[in-house]
Amino acid sequence: MSYGSHSFDSDNPADTALREKIIKLALEMNSAPAVPKEAERFMTRGAVALKNKEGANDFNDAVTEFGKVTLVAPWLADAYSNL
Repeated sequence: MSYGSHSFDSDNPADTALREKIIKLALEMNSAPAVPKEAERFMTRGAVALKNKEGANDFNDAVTEFGKVTLVAPWLADAYSNL
């Protein structure tokens, strides 16, 4: 999965390890990290695609948008729960 300069290969152990480190660091922080505006836009687009679903493509669009969130803000649990 990729978005702009961000990419993630779930079959690559190094990518998975890096994602897990980022999530662990976020959990150790006193307050949650700020959610980038870009991630908020992707979450909104994904939610709209789910709400207005009319066919399989809408589900694919939602998965794509939520996947982009996990690339930009891997600590944001809501994105994973929507995948």
